[in-house]
Amino acid sequence: MKFLRSIPDLPVNARLRLEKKGLTTPAKLMATTDEELLKIKGLGPMKIRIIRRICEASEQRPPVIE
Repeated sequence: MKFLRSIPDLPVNARLRLEKKGLTTPAKLMATTDEELLKIKGLGPMKIRIIRRICEASEQRPPVIE
């Protein structure tokens, strides 16, 4: 869930809907189609592109141990 909070300008309602659907990690978001993401209120094509870029970048970094 920390990952979703790191996405700039992600509306709270969209974040909550993503959390409810279990889409809280880059891998899960990347495995979800654009069509499925567009059904989530608060997400549009531009925000989905941003989310995809952030997911790709996070997969390039080594994991953070909490």
